Amino acid sequence: MKYLISSFFLLFLSVVRVSAQTLTNIDFFAEGKKVIITYDLADCEPGEFYDVTLNFVEQSTLKVTVPKTISGDIKKITCGSKRIVWDIGTDLSSLSGRFYPELEVKKADKNSVTDIDGNTYKTVQIGTQVWMAENLKTAKYNDGTRIPNITDNTQWTNITTGAWCYNDNNAAKNAKYGKLYNWYAVNPTTNGNKNVCPTGWHVPTDAEWTVLTDYLGGEIVAGGKLKEVGTANWISPNTDATNISLFTGLPGGYRHNDGYYSSIGSNGSWWSSTEDNTLAAWYRYLGYSIGNAHRGNDDKKNGLSVRCLRD
Repeated sequence: MKYLISSFFLLFLSVVRVSAQTLTNIDFFAEGKKVIITYDLADCEPGEFYDVTLNFVEQSTLKVTVPKTISGDIKKITCGSKRIVWDIGTDLSSLSGRFYPELEVKKADKNSVTDIDGNTYKTVQIGTQVWMAENLKTAKYNDGTRIPNITDNTQWTNITTGAWCYNDNNAAKNAKYGKLYNWYAVNPTTNGNKNVCPTGWHVPTDAEWTVLTDYLGGEIVAGGKLKEVGTANWISPNTDATNISLFTGLPGGYRHNDGYYSSIGSNGSWWSSTEDNTLAAWYRYLGYSIGNAHRGNDDKKNGLSVRCLRD
């Protein structure tokens, strides 16, 4: 049940620090142990994204409460109706008194994006597209729903809903290579219409991957332009690698539909959100001994890396 929380917030003021952007229709209410803040953002500049910071200020002392465990429309947003969720847990009593919410809006750094888990990724513009320049690491959909971490081989083989794992179940590999996801985690029709990418981003379709490789000269030569150079992470000879695109493709390896791992250091594979048939979906592959960007279809139960594309 939703209700206004005037019993805790005795004063509500629309206090906003913002440059040219306009915040309107600001409201908040309690929903269980969560505070929901809604607002509309207008007057955005074309092509710009914005970050929003939320604070609550005590009216009498001007003491600032900086919310933790917040999610929703706070990073890399554009104009429209927005929603922030503050999970305050057992801290509701600490809000007694006269508080008002303060929202600050500033232009977002176009060269990075942050996911729901707080992982920040470099980004790069390639042609008309903006891509993550690192593999996805999140363990949640961007609405905060957890994605199961499946380590057992039999469970991995049998699951037909979203799941992720570390390569070799080794968490130390997450920082460099990110996580591996089955296709059920990346496609909205199989994950409950959820999104593994940050708000304003999505898993690229097969056609969007083709836009990328076409811009780089076609599949035959695009692979080398997408791969990180050298052999610090790639097995020698890392054929034709120039990374001229700054995509910085890494060999994060693979988890087979039987649950077993392979190929870290020798290849990188990335899902598209596009289904090929009931058992397989389209993906892209980079290998240590080839210079092309291979397009293929793969079993939906396999674990591949994910790169996100800006909407």
